[in-house]
Amino acid sequence: MDVCSAFITANLNNEKLSEAQQEIVKNANKFIISTAKIGIIALIDEATGYQKVRNSKELQLKLRYFLVDEDSNAREWEKTFPDELWYEFGRLTNWKGSLKKRPKYSGKYVNQLIYNLLDEDIAKYLRENKPPKYNGHKKYFQWLNSEYGLKELTQHIWQIIGMAKLCGDMKELKVLASEKLSKDINMSMITCSLCYKRYK
Repeated sequence: MDVCSAFITANLNNEKLSEAQQEIVKNANKFIISTAKIGIIALIDEATGYQKVRNSKELQLKLRYFLVDEDSNAREWEKTFPDELWYEFGRLTNWKGSLKKRPKYSGKYVNQLIYNLLDEDIAKYLRENKPPKYNGHKKYFQWLNSEYGLKELTQHIWQIIGMAKLCGDMKELKVLASEKLSKDINMSMITCSLCYKRYK
């Protein structure tokens, strides 16, 4: 686990890695994500003792794993979404404007490809319980704890960036992400053709 973390950290710090080391980073990401998911499921089974009550207990355990304590405030804002993500989203939707003045549909792609694919239950909880409009405009990622939630989010974002680089449009990215992460994506969201017409 420590070896995997070391390679992933080196990659996030933009250290120069050989092709062989870059391949190790890819496999390390898969291993850590798989291990984390297995660990969460094991905690659920241990805490409940019964398969039939897993669903009712699972959310609470996920909340404890991903989010700050209920009695704690949101973390202070810090740059979490790298410019590479906005660049790739812009390229895939033919957005020609500034990365700092992104179109409104960027938020929908973030919800769909980042939060929903990170964990659908956590995404739903944040939307229903921590809407920025009623929580001092705190962003969803500010409610993720630094021990696990933020790290999971960061790794997931870079996974999406890596997949985006292989795609020619947003639909390709949705299909690829769905296949690689074994999760369904609602394909009825804004189509790229609509984006072109509105923001060209």
